[in-house]
Amino acid sequence: MTLYAKSDKETLFEHSIKVYNAGLKIIDMLPYSKNEREELKKLSSLPLLFHDIGKGAVGFQKALINGSNWGGLRHEILSAAFLGNLNIKDEQIFAVITHHKDILYSEGKKILPSNQLEDNEILNDMKKQFEENSEEIKFLCDKLIDYAKLKINYSIKLDKGIGINMVWLNGKLGWRYGQCVKINLENKKLAAKLRGILRAADHLASAHKEPIDQINMKEYVISKYPLRYFQRRCKECNEDIMLIAPTGSGKTEAVLLWAQSNQKENSRLFYVLPYQASINAMHERLSKIFDKNYVGILHSNSVSYLYNSQGEDKNSLADNQKEAQNMAALAKEIYYPIRICTPHQLLRFGLKGTGWEFLFLEFSNSLVIYDEIHAFQPQIVGLTLATAKLLKNLGAKLAFASATFPDFLKSLIKEKLGEMIEISPAKQYNQEEMTKDEYNHDQYILNRKRHIVEVLDGNLIDNLDKIIQTIDDDKSVLIIANHVKTAQKIYEILSDYKPMLLHSRFNKKDRRNKEQMLISNGQSKPKIVIATQVIEVSLDIDYQAMFTEPAPIDALAQRFGRINRKGDRKPESIYVMSKQISPHNIYIKERVGKTIELLKNIINPVSEMELLDITNKVYSNGYTTEEMEYFNLGFNNYGINNFEKNFTAGVSRKWVEDVVDKNDGNCEVLPINYYDEYENKKEQGLWVEAKDLLVNVRYNLIFDKITNKNDENSDVIIVDCKYDSERGLLTEEKTSNFIGLD
Repeated sequence: MTLYAKSDKETLFEHSIKVYNAGLKIIDMLPYSKNEREELKKLSSLPLLFHDIGKGAVGFQKALINGSNWGGLRHEILSAAFLGNLNIKDEQIFAVITHHKDILYSEGKKILPSNQLEDNEILNDMKKQFEENSEEIKFLCDKLIDYAKLKINYSIKLDKGIGINMVWLNGKLGWRYGQCVKINLENKKLAAKLRGILRAADHLASAHKEPIDQINMKEYVISKYPLRYFQRRCKECNEDIMLIAPTGSGKTEAVLLWAQSNQKENSRLFYVLPYQASINAMHERLSKIFDKNYVGILHSNSVSYLYNSQGEDKNSLADNQKEAQNMAALAKEIYYPIRICTPHQLLRFGLKGTGWEFLFLEFSNSLVIYDEIHAFQPQIVGLTLATAKLLKNLGAKLAFASATFPDFLKSLIKEKLGEMIEISPAKQYNQEEMTKDEYNHDQYILNRKRHIVEVLDGNLIDNLDKIIQTIDDDKSVLIIANHVKTAQKIYEILSDYKPMLLHSRFNKKDRRNKEQMLISNGQSKPKIVIATQVIEVSLDIDYQAMFTEPAPIDALAQRFGRINRKGDRKPESIYVMSKQISPHNIYIKERVGKTIELLKNIINPVSEMELLDITNKVYSNGYTTEEMEYFNLGFNNYGINNFEKNFTAGVSRKWVEDVVDKNDGNCEVLPINYYDEYENKKEQGLWVEAKDLLVNVRYNLIFDKITNKNDENSDVIIVDCKYDSERGLLTEEKTSNFIGLD
């Protein structure tokens, strides 16, 4: 009888060999010394080959063939019992017995079935079913041993319990429940590594994917242009760096040159950005610099992005969707050598989220670039710096880069992580170190004057005549509001001019279409754009005039970068309102007021240096008391600084719910007029396209408009709010023809 591993009739031999080969290649790609990798191969070989040998039990094979359930029995327990006969390390057996399930979650709930581990009657029955297939299992074992060219003695009779000291399976999450006793740190680390290797290999083999080769970044051209001095400084620096360089000056190339020069054998690169839109844009950019097959993307909507960024060379939309799912899943595995991600994805390691053992293997000697950290919330900054400190202990090198980097934040980073080399076009270097061209280029960046900034009394409506006059002068105009409702209101007032409206309350489908129109250079590009802060993020657009509501200088500087972007025209006008229309403040009032007062007194046209100077003045007092409390909470209160003290392999934490998204207040909703389209997409199996119809909004704005509040079977919140592709979700307007869902 042939032994099977999967319901698709993949044999147990085929699957075991795939996992074995994947595991050995994963180890070859790890950022360790050759000796360390060879030792991991020796210790991983048997767990990789025999991780699923327990599936040979009669009951499991019958259930697999008949498409039924084996009564919840765990095949990995039998696999561990088999390995227990081979006199190998507990760490090796631990990897096998936990390759599907953790020991427990942070709330103390046991995941491994303790009744099967501790009830002799159940365990003996499982073993009996295994031994009944002894002839077939022996044939399989001999084939596997022969394939791997190993010399071992084994027995099909399982007479040594579950093959591992039970103390390994009574793990406690250290930050809350104490530690697993009688196991030293190095043994726990080895168990985590072996478990990570086996799980990653099993996932790749099950997805029919082979591990990708490591990338040597030195083989790629980062910049085709002569380097500016600050870029050359980054390229030549072998320490952690802090880069301050204006938008459009070559900041991204500079940090990539740093990474290229500092890459060790098998080093991974993690590029961390605060917003999904910036991550998507950076993924496209790095995919052009490096081979796109080496670049992964990690954020909560990456499947949608990957699905919609595919070409039309697939057989069907279902194929595109499956490929996007696979690519997004691979980014969480030990697969891509370059990944662009949110800070939350790295917190998964420090906070021991599911799959943290993968990152434990990869973070050694890694290169981590934190771009625009000033945009992170204070608590996330604290969590990020605590994790960065942990990464440094694993040999990682760090680069922090920003266009607007307040001095207080630079000092805070250095206080927590140690000294870094500060690089900037603004920094005074010995001119003898620089070529004449490098000096001129850096001075050009510092002295570049792209904008004439004027503060206007009143709000956007008070200055409507000025806005209309600028539009009538045939200029391309950006109008930026701080609130969605304000942007929608201005859109209605200026509707005769056919503007584009862009804000966060569009569904993904409409927002993606609008952003594509914005970055195009064709006739579809809108001449007038009314937007919220979403315009600040990574859209490579260039307009001739701006009217913006007040905001802190770092937010305004991002907005300013959308006017005369390359500085190749005469300075162009930016008008900053002294007041906003909404009575609700989303920024700290004192910072906004200080920004406005400083902008009133600037000498136009303003240079990049002057904007940096204003940034430091606005943030001269650093975080507020409340912000500092959140920062300290993130840095000190989640156990990252006690990572090794609380180290327990096989234990994970639901960290997103516990830490990051608590009290977020946002939800995704389906406008009632898209209900039929949503259901049709689901019926076709196109769930990505269905989810792209959902709109992100604060729950309190739509609570009284939910139509299916009492429907426990619904997979989505349906709201009776007006929505159209030009204005987005109008939370105060109901759909006039709504008659129910019966």
